[in-house]
Amino acid sequence: MTLVVIFGPPAVAKMTVGMEIERRTGLRLFHNHMTVDPVLQLFPYGSPSFTKLVRDLRCRIFEEVALSDLRGMIFTYVWALDDREDKAHIDQPLRLTEKKTKRDIENSRRHLIDVDRR
Repeated sequence: MTLVVIFGPPAVAKMTVGMEIERRTGLRLFHNHMTVDPVLQLFPYGSPSFTKLVRDLRCRIFEEVALSDLRGMIFTYVWALDDREDKAHIDQPLRLTEKKTKRDIENSRRHLIDVDRR
């Protein structure tokens, strides 16, 4: 799976660049507002519920794309490079992309639980 990550500060045309890459490559665009906007309808930006739901939605989408027959996707993200939490959000999809055995999410979870018990 190919994963293209376009990152930068807010409002610098990440989505526009992603749309052009999508047009040229056929990879699907998953831009930041596809998860942010629906959650904003219910919870204020930055609230615990907002943060959890956006993170969980993105995670599920990455998991499903990794398991699908899609060639890959383009993801836009506001990434503070010095923020550990932001880096963790990027590391997770990269792990799914590069480690094929980790794409079997259920098996991977069982393995981690088993290792933790030992």
